[in-house]
Amino acid sequence: ILDEDYNGTGNALIVCDTAVDVVPYRTNYQSSYGNYYAEDEEGNILIDETATPGEGVDDSYQVYANNYKHSEIRAWLNKTFYNTAFSPEEQAYILTTEVDNSLESTNNNGGQYVCENTFDNVFALSYSEADLLDYMAFYNTDYTLASHAYNYTSGTYADTGRGWLRSPRDHYYGREAYVVYGGICGSRIVLTDHIGVVPALQIQLS
Repeated sequence: ILDEDYNGTGNALIVCDTAVDVVPYRTNYQSSYGNYYAEDEEGNILIDETATPGEGVDDSYQVYANNYKHSEIRAWLNKTFYNTAFSPEEQAYILTTEVDNSLESTNNNGGQYVCENTFDNVFALSYSEADLLDYMAFYNTDYTLASHAYNYTSGTYADTGRGWLRSPRDHYYGREAYVVYGGICGSRIVLTDHIGVVPALQIQLS
């Protein structure tokens, strides 16, 4: 439990201290006129006409590759992980969180790639939340190691790995997102396949 009064709600913010799986932020994207955009199932650039241009989409509503709303990691957390890790009785304690995806949540490093807030049962931490936690290190499990998760083998952060944050980075034209590793915050290309998923969620304590 990292915060027993998350955002003044009276509810608790819980973050796993291990990476539970290895999932790319996004694997299917393409470049167009110097930017990188998410693809739909047919291989076309994904369009989100409900979004505001300049907030995770361009002026033609094309979705950038590092848009968290449309990321594979968000879908995995709220579908695969949520429905596999928790029984219906446990799910009843998990609250739907309005997840802050604002520019401020990226420590002002997300630029035009930040998307609107999302409403999630499970989510990845933001850059600013990781900052408040002093970029805490996350551990790998035997499962994530078997899934080829990156693992530090020596030094202060030996036996820790890398964990995705939900925050996009205003760099490399829409194909980088932030990660926590070795007690610091950096960024990686969204299709990187050796970074762990570290779930966070909100529960009602009483």
